[in-house]
Amino acid sequence: LQKSKTYFNLHTTFEIDPNLPLRKVQSIRTGMINLFGRSTYYRFMRKDKWLNPDEQQKVHELFENLGMLDELVYDDERKGF
Repeated sequence: LQKSKTYFNLHTTFEIDPNLPLRKVQSIRTGMINLFGRSTYYRFMRKDKWLNPDEQQKVHELFENLGMLDELVYDDERKGF
């Protein structure tokens, strides 16, 4: 019997908020691509790939290091094995 895990699809407010400065958008994009690679980053943004708890922690740390923790929003949840 396996434990149930929770996965979150990444959705960040910079796609929605037109007032977020371009420099912040570029910092987030660059950080995400450095963490996961370009292909995986775009899969997250298109909601084709879900973040597991370890990936969520990395994203949280990235946003925290950039001083933009308020910009991080998770918009969906799914439970899986």
